[in-house]
Amino acid sequence: MSENRIWQLASKKLAGEASPAEIKELESLLRQNPDLHYALQNLNDLWHLPAKKTGLEAEAFARHLERMEKAGISFSNTEDVGDGFEYRRPVSKSNRVFWISFALAFVLIVSTVIFLQFNQKEAPAGTPLTSNPLAEKNEVSTKNGSRSIVTLPDGTHVTLNSGSTLGYSKDFGNSNRDVELIGEGFFDVVHNENLPFIIHTKQVEIRVLGTMFNVKSYPEERETETSLVRGKVEVRPNNEPEKKYFLLPNEKITVRENKETADTFQWKGNATNSIQADLPMIAFDHLKSSSRDSSVKMETAWVDNKLAFENESFEMLTQRMERWYGVNIEFKERELGHIRIRGIFETETLEQALEALSVMAGGFRYSIKNNTVKITK
Repeated sequence: MSENRIWQLASKKLAGEASPAEIKELESLLRQNPDLHYALQNLNDLWHLPAKKTGLEAEAFARHLERMEKAGISFSNTEDVGDGFEYRRPVSKSNRVFWISFALAFVLIVSTVIFLQFNQKEAPAGTPLTSNPLAEKNEVSTKNGSRSIVTLPDGTHVTLNSGSTLGYSKDFGNSNRDVELIGEGFFDVVHNENLPFIIHTKQVEIRVLGTMFNVKSYPEERETETSLVRGKVEVRPNNEPEKKYFLLPNEKITVRENKETADTFQWKGNATNSIQADLPMIAFDHLKSSSRDSSVKMETAWVDNKLAFENESFEMLTQRMERWYGVNIEFKERELGHIRIRGIFETETLEQALEALSVMAGGFRYSIKNNTVKITK
């Protein structure tokens, strides 16, 4: 009964007809039926993909409708009224929800077969969630130029930034609350004293009971940054798991790969951490506010759809812009990348952002072709 209700509520949500109470009910039912959570997340992603990217599902769906038509069951909303004219019956809200529910069920079957046939791959590098193979894990990803909000089976909300992946076992919420993050995510973790929430990244392991914080750990960057908004978190570097570092609200910790001799970092003037050369450097700091808007925290501005940068090199900013806008950016003159700039982009298009940056950087030219931006003096 609850499974049928989940399908109905999910269909209403995709149709844009679910009330806030129904959305809350859907989240509650998914916590009771965690096995369906990943399937519905995939279907939601498939539903919003451009048609050209769902060709396999579309072809199968079309063949299915053709067979039903031959069997004498019409699914068309048009009628032949003679003289070469057709009458198109209006689609009611209830019919629309029915059709979305029907399509969801069908796409689930087809996409599952396609996934099993074409997406067998090895687990990504990093600390594994469990000893089970990837087939026993759920995975949610966002492409460059997009962001996504995920509700885990325990009710925890995760906002994934562009170019990020979140993985978790199918037993999540029962025997463990372990997740693996590649990229950047903002976590609002449901409190559970008996089952800690653990995030595995390439450089650190983060343990919490219930709190709100941001983690940034992109594979192409040498730093893993944890920024705490509310509650308390425990951070353990993978290279020295016996050491624990605790964060309080408005604090952040940065673990940086460094093969050279590391310096000694000061935190609040009364604590030092002497890091050996073969271990990551550890740095503590407070969350920073934008000089343009003191209410904007640099570490979490992206959650509010703001690309904020403060005294940042143009080269580092363009790495974030590539993920933000879903493009590739190339410099013809490398010295342009060393220019320091500050600002906040929110509703600006790529072209508007480049025009503003040209003013900040003292002037440059750019061209855009096939999602590639070339910047020259």
